[in-house]
Amino acid sequence: MYQKIILNLPWQLHAKVVQLGFQVLNSGK
Repeated sequence: MYQKIILNLPWQLHAKVVQLGFQVLNSGK
């Protein structure tokens, strides 16, 4: 279900979400 939601997201928005996710992971380290 989550995969379908991700695929339906605009690629620009998805890229921003992924980038923010990596920033959070790097900050956690």
